[in-house]
Formats: sequence, C-alpha cells, structure tokens
Amino acid sequence: MTVTIDSRTRHSSDGSPLVIKAMSAYREDAAGDAAGNAPALLDRVDLTLAPGEWLYVVGTNGSGKSTLGKIVAGLGFPGELRAERWERGFAGDDPAPYVMQQPDAQLFGTTPREEIVFALEWLAIPGSSIMRLANEVLEEAGLTEAADLPWSALSGGQRQLAAVAAAAAGHAPLLVLDEATSMLDGDSQSFVRELARKRQREGASIVWITQRIEELERESERRVVALAAGRLVYDGKVNEFLYGEARGNAAPSVPPCLLAGLRLPFRAELAREIAQQRRTVGYSRSAGLYGFERENVSNVHQPDDTAARSVMSYLPLAMRLEGLPLRGDTNGALLRAANSLTLASGRIFVLLGPNGSGKTRLLEIAAGLREAEDVRAEFEPRHIQSPAGGYSNARRHRLLAYSYASQSPEDQLFARSVDEELDYALRPYKLDEAARGERKDDALQGVGWGTSWLERDPYAMSGGERRRTALACALAAPAPWLLLDEPTSGLDAQGCERLARSLEKERREGRGILLVSHDPDWALPLADELLLLGADGEIRHCTRRALLERPEWWEEADLRVPESYKASREAWRHGFGEDRLWKAADIAAFRKKRRGDGDDVANAADERLGGLASSGGRLGADGGEPAMKRRRPAVELERNRLSAFDPRAIWLGYVALSLSMFAATGWTGLAASAIVAAAIVWLARLPLREYKGPLVAFALFTVASTALSGLTGSSGAHGDWWHAADGLATFRSFAKTWLVLAIGISLPSAIPPLRLRRALTQILPRKGGAARRSQRLVLTVTLILRFVPQLLAEWDRFARIAVARGKDTGRSPAAMFRKLRSTAVPFMLALFRMGETVTLALESRGVGRRDMPSEAERLRLQARDGLLLAMIAIACAGLALQGKL
Repeated sequence: MTVTIDSRTRHSSDGSPLVIKAMSAYREDAAGDAAGNAPALLDRVDLTLAPGEWLYVVGTNGSGKSTLGKIVAGLGFPGELRAERWERGFAGDDPAPYVMQQPDAQLFGTTPREEIVFALEWLAIPGSSIMRLANEVLEEAGLTEAADLPWSALSGGQRQLAAVAAAAAGHAPLLVLDEATSMLDGDSQSFVRELARKRQREGASIVWITQRIEELERESERRVVALAAGRLVYDGKVNEFLYGEARGNAAPSVPPCLLAGLRLPFRAELAREIAQQRRTVGYSRSAGLYGFERENVSNVHQPDDTAARSVMSYLPLAMRLEGLPLRGDTNGALLRAANSLTLASGRIFVLLGPNGSGKTRLLEIAAGLREAEDVRAEFEPRHIQSPAGGYSNARRHRLLAYSYASQSPEDQLFARSVDEELDYALRPYKLDEAARGERKDDALQGVGWGTSWLERDPYAMSGGERRRTALACALAAPAPWLLLDEPTSGLDAQGCERLARSLEKERREGRGILLVSHDPDWALPLADELLLLGADGEIRHCTRRALLERPEWWEEADLRVPESYKASREAWRHGFGEDRLWKAADIAAFRKKRRGDGDDVANAADERLGGLASSGGRLGADGGEPAMKRRRPAVELERNRLSAFDPRAIWLGYVALSLSMFAATGWTGLAASAIVAAAIVWLARLPLREYKGPLVAFALFTVASTALSGLTGSSGAHGDWWHAADGLATFRSFAKTWLVLAIGISLPSAIPPLRLRRALTQILPRKGGAARRSQRLVLTVTLILRFVPQLLAEWDRFARIAVARGKDTGRSPAAMFRKLRSTAVPFMLALFRMGETVTLALESRGVGRRDMPSEAERLRLQARDGLLLAMIAIACAGLALQGKL
C-alpha cells in the first residue's frame, strides 16, 4: 500500500473522531498512471466518524463501498491512497475488526467456541479470562447451544454469526461489517444486528455496509452515506435518504436513495406512492387512476396460457420432484400425490426458507448435481430432441434441460472476456452464428448491458459486474429451465430490477424458472407459485392467493412476514385484485380510489395501509420488530473421538505406527497392518469418505504400478510374460503406503487445528526471534490443516458447477481436459480470493500483532493420552512379532 498524505496521519485513542479528507484510492495496477487518468476506486471522499456513532454505507455495485470500509478499518490496501488528511482518532493504531460477506474464509477454528477463543487469544487478554469471555459472547450471539458443533452441522447464517461474534469479542472501539447479512434470513440478520447494537451501547462505532436498503428503515435517525462511482453523493439522516426532505406543504424532494441509483424499500416506496397519489390532479372516478375498478377476489386474472404459448421459444418441459416431504391440507396447498411435485414450464416458482433449511441442496438435486437417497428429480418428457439434433441420453438430457446459476455464480467465470464466457455457455447447444449472436444480445440486455461489454475482462470488473456477467451466461443458454440460487445477492437496485424484467420476459416465452431467494419483497411480485421450505425440511407448495388467506404459513416455515406481504394482504382483504397486489404503485392507486369512493371500510383500510407504510407493523400484532427465534441446530453431529486427545500423543503414535507398518514383512505383515488400520478407522471414526478421491486415485496407481512391475520385472523363468514375484512385491509395498495414507490423510480433520497449534506452541521456543519465527510456522501449519478440507469441498463444488455449465459428459481425453480447465481455473482464482479474505480477516483480528498469543488453556498429557500410546505400542509390538513367527 502506497500512502500519500498532505498532512501527517495521526493516531490517537483520546476520543477524537476518525477523519478522512479528500481521500482517493487507486488500484495497484493503475496507481502508476503518469497522466493521472486512471479511474479511482474512491474520488476525494470526505468522511468523519465520531466515537460511538452508527454509520450506514450504501451504494451501487462498484461504487467503492468495500474499499471505503477497508480504509476506515485501517486494513492494507493493494494500491495507492492519496489524502489531504487522515486521522485514525479514537480507532487507534491497530486495524479494526472487519467482517465480510462470505463466512467460511474468515473462520479459523472448527467450532464457534474455538473461533471466539482464537480471536481473544491475540488481544492481550489474560488466559484465565478467555473462556469466561468466550461464553459471554456465545450467549450474546445466541450460539450457546451450537458452541461445540462443527461448521458442517451449522447453517450459513450460524457460521456468519460466529464470524461476527469473533470480531466483536474484543470490544474494539470500531467494528466494520461489510455485507455481513446479505445472504442471511431475517432471524440471522437480527442476531447480527443485535450484537452490533450491544457493542454500540458499550461505546463502539459501527460501520454497516449494505446493499439491503430495507435494513435502514427501522432506524430513521441514524446516519447514512451513499457512494456512486467512487464519490460521496449523500451524507445525512436515513429518514431523508429514504423519504426525501420535507418542504412544508410542498411535495418532499426526490429521495436521495433513488438519485443514488438504489431501490427504495417497500415501505418507503409505498409511502412515496401514497404521497404522490394525494397530489394527483384530474383523478377520474369512473376509470380510476390506472383504469381499473374494484374487483371481486374470486374474479382474479389468470395468465393467458394461449398468449404465452404464442411467443413461446422454449420446449415445454416439466420438472418432476419425487420423495419430497410435502405439507398439505384443504386450505390452498397444492398437494401432489405420493409426495411428488410437478412444476410446469412457463411459470416462476420461488423457493423461500430460513438459513440451513436445504434450499441450495434441493436446487442441486433438481439439477442432478447432488445425489439424494430420499429425493429424485427428472424432466418430462424424459427423451426429447436436443437442439444439437438426435436424441440425448438421460444424463445429457438433464444437463441440456436447465441453465444454472449458483449462490456465487461469478466464482465460476474463467474466460478473459464476456464474449468468451457467453460462447462457453452456448457451445453445448450447437447454435448457428446468427442465433448465437441473438442470444448474446438478449442476455446482455437482460442485465442492462450493450454489446460494448462483450470485450470487457471479467477479472477487471467489480463483484456486482462479475455477477451480472454470470447471470447473463445463465440467461443466454436456450435451456427450457432456469435454476437460480440467490440471484439478487450482491446486486444493486438497478441490477435487481433488470433481472426481474428479464425473468418476466423469459416466463412469457415459456421458460420455467425455479429461484431461491432471501428477498421476498423482490421475489413475491414475480412468483406464480411458492415453495415454502421449513427448518424441518418439509415443503408447502401454494399459490400467492392461498398464502394471502393463510398468513400463519410464514411462521410455519420459520420465516418473517415481508413488508410487501403485509400491505398487499391488507389491500386484498378490502377487495383489491390479487394479480395487482404486489406493486406499491398499484396499492397506492387502490387506496386513493377507495378513498374517493367514500367507503368507510375502505377509509379504515386506507389508514391501515398508511400505518404499514410508515411504521411497518405486523399484521394482527402490535407492530415493532418481531422477536428473534433462537433456533436449535438442525443436525447434531458426534465429534471425532480423537479430538479429546492431546495432538502430540496422536502424532507420536501415528509416526510409530507408520514405521511399524512399513517394517512389517510378508503377506501376514500386510494383513496385520490392514487389520490395525481398519480398527483405527472404525474406533476413531475417521472420515475416510471425505477423502475418497485421493484414496481411489492412489489405489488405481497401485494397481497400475503392480501391473507394470509384473510385466517388466525379472523374476521367474526367462521368457515369462508375467513376473508374479515382482508384481506382488510392488503391490505389498504400495498397499502398506495406502494404509498409512488412509490413516494420515484424515488425521488433520480429526484434530482441531487450534488445538494442534497449542500443542506445537508449547514445544517450540517462546522467546526472542526464534519465538516469532516458530509462531509464524505454527500459524501457517494450522491454517493449512484448517482449510485443506474446505479446499477439497470447494474443488468438488467447482467440478459439479463446471458440469452444469459446460454440459460435457464425454470421457475422451479432450473432454476430460475441457472439464479440468473449467474447474481448475476458477478454483485457482477462488483460492487467490480466499487467500486475500483470510489475510484481511487475520489482520483485522490482530493475529501476529504479538510475538505469542495468550493461552486459554495449556495442554497437559492426561491418563487417556497414556492409554492411547500404550495401545499403539501394543499394536506396534504385534506387527514386529508377526515377522518373527
């Protein structure tokens, strides 16, 4: 990081504010632009942050929000910073805790308790106080019941909450949360927000960076700053940002939220529409403002299938899901026989559910990317003519039937231009050049771009722009179905609106759409049918009309009632047609028409709608923010049996046992080694299934080496084509290596990395330069062991998505190379991004700031460790004796 500051940067902790004056930030590759023409990530931004202040930071994609957050937090910036004044003030010299959107790369322990203890150990807190403080933070975050469960047993929301809790554990004077709630459900968001509020009440300043403008609504007096193209375009109160500046009897000014290119939250939008309706001149009672009269709810307009089919450009392909646990009754749920569900093409199905309920899993099952014993998915008719001509087999048929965008589809990009990415998405469908060009143009228009974007490099784009590129690739493929997992996460208001228009267009053309969303205010207006997936895994399939009649279904699915639903249901109860309920402008028009009719009931409804617009009260409740639910973990897994032992005893025993297995001779030695290895795997419950790929690969290598040795060896009679003694000797040697590998490869996952760090720290130097070097070595080893299982899981995920994008089922060397390239390149890029995230998280936690961390506990060899070593010694003795018998 290069810093150029006119007046010297000052650091203090005397309660003075944090001050940034005329700050500009340039990318590392653009910092040396001699002409000064390089685009700035931040352009002369002024910002002052007082102690104990809560500051919202909002803006469109690529506006510079994250860059500003990292600078405020005092983290390293890969480029050049220029400022007239930069004073850290109350924030002090050290970087502030900083939490990012994706939790997994910010978690260094294996459980929430380990994560918080790890954070506290680097904050100069006495070791005797760390466990007490960790328990307090777990209680504050609502994670007490999940404190000792591994990450695999927790939802994404619980893992993100653990990352926030670890950042907040040190009670730092400044806490920066960068899109920390963008992929969380309502309850998880509330836990994060409540923890941040507690820290603010204690005197900390909170910088809350978000794309979800609805998060601002309930705190109208807080301060918000908005960025656009690196410039600060608004700095003021939330209320004026969302509703505009009040000007007496005149209309309020245009909300700065809209001027900044952001979408108004539903309540603010409804309030604005109502205010505009009040000032509309020339209202015609006969036709109404939008030309519609009061409608009977039984006369709801239904989509005209004939009209839809007249412009249909996709094959009429239905998706059938079997084995689903469906909820059903006689009050609106569309229960299918035998727990099977058929989703028709030409409709939008919205899948809603809390974090950890299995939404992504269900979408991957539908795409054939995940096997499940209980659920099966297929497309009907099962054999259709593919666009490439001829008839496809079942595997290729399913792949060609859908286009898929995962939760972070931008991570799968690997080409050097948007044009190449679109070509890759279209290649499996064998379209001619004209059709390919038309699909590209439509896809780019669907995300708000023109053909000038075709030559842009995705790696030089912002995160939101890269996501638009990935969504354009999903839209471009002429598949009958579109499967989208959280498509609006990370998109700004313009991106969300353009995506909604694109999906409506795709529906009119006959494409089936199944999308997962945590943004029901955005998704409900699009939905033809809903799938409500509860925390218990049961699904309710219903229409929007049925959901209007049964608001308790939200609670049944562990979901909060969305603001748009509250207002829409209130209007529906007083006669407004269900097909026009979901837009704020239409509800406001209905409100004005009913008021014009002089209907007392309607006037009462009018006041109710106005109250919803201004206060967001719960239907049938007293209003205010709903209480948070403390969910019990959905799955409680038994911890690995080796985790209770001292890592020093485990690794000492493993080394001794490996040497004994290699020293064992003959077939009896191999058999004895296999028995010992099997007993260890079974007794310790080592997770060999997670490492099936490397173990199978080494087994195949063993077979190949055995065959090669047998064919080229020198034993036996001269002229024999098969040399059995050589082949069998090679097999015994490699088989023993495989057994040693099978035990050792799973030991890192059996031993918590932070427990291993403590063990290594206790046996290495603790003073002087040697202590610093040893601590860096120990931390490096710990991080490698922590993230190896995650990297293996990431490789598997990228491989599945590569198949979904490339549709390549071939087994030829060329096909294998294509699949390897489309997996390896994005995997390596994701690895680099993970490294950057890990570095930022470690820096913000203060890791490495001291030569040695505090010790929450000091490991001591226990009786159980002695018993473990004794059992291993007996096994080693048995292996040694069998060779002498």
